[in-house]
Amino acid sequence: MEFFRPAEAKKFKFVSGSEMRSLGASGAEPPKGFMSPAGWKVLKAYYQGKKTDAVVEEKKADAVVEEKKAPVAAPKVEAPKVEAPKVEAPKTEAPKVEAPKVEAPKVEAPKT
Repeated sequence: MEFFRPAEAKKFKFVSGSEMRSLGASGAEPPKGFMSPAGWKVLKAYYQGKKTDAVVEEKKADAVVEEKKAPVAAPKVEAPKVEAPKVEAPKTEAPKVEAPKVEAPKVEAPKT
């Protein structure tokens, strides 16, 4: 894989993000030197999986439409009533702290 040098721009093919995603989703190979083969393998698998995910989502949407055409009555079920347990907060007292006693230093008056 070569590094881009502006003086040698004609040697390089520029690939847009849209083109890269399209290549990955179709399973095509990118231009030589576009990226490392291991990196391309990961991207290709990702974009092919997204394509598969879109088909799965479309099938789910179709199934929802079919469900709406033939509604099924669900039995009415009431949830049991449950009371929350009463919990008392523990009683705590802050410890008593006394400030230390400090005596002012004794200063002697200067001798004259």
